[in-house]
Amino acid sequence: MTKGRAWAGAPSEFVRGTALHRQIDRLTDSDPIFKRSSRRIGEQGFLRGIVIDLVYDHFLSKNWRRYSDVALDVYLKRFYEEALESIEGYPSNAQRFIYSLVRSRRLNSYSEIAGIEAAMLQMDGRLSERLKRKETTVRYLPEVLGEYESLETDFLEFFPLLRSRVCFDQSTLEPFESN
Repeated sequence: MTKGRAWAGAPSEFVRGTALHRQIDRLTDSDPIFKRSSRRIGEQGFLRGIVIDLVYDHFLSKNWRRYSDVALDVYLKRFYEEALESIEGYPSNAQRFIYSLVRSRRLNSYSEIAGIEAAMLQMDGRLSERLKRKETTVRYLPEVLGEYESLETDFLEFFPLLRSRVCFDQSTLEPFESN
């Protein structure tokens, strides 16, 4: 949506959120547990990290109650409402993405494997034909299912460490500024 950067004139909340997302991505990509998860689904492949990121989203949704006092459906409802309330100043491609995300309620489906498979197929639809000939995200689904318990164990080890490295309101998973 933003390719890792906020646009000129973006709301301050968006700028902070983008910076937080980039920080989380950097921490995740360099983490040995995340790398171990990537190796579980294959030794090579450009899309392995993207697949594990999506699988970790699944495990976060599945295990949400461990990490937040706010129910996932309540949290996502508030997220969708706030996204739509702030959409006016966003570039058109970001607006389209947000409308699609809200309309499909895609994030609500991440707690189920079928939701992850649907997200993979959607991602694959955006890949270039050249890349699709080499690799797709959905191609990793059998490996993910075969390593499911190990991947969940990795996530349950990883996520508390990530939370300790990033400033979050522990009851809601909302980022906040540390002083």
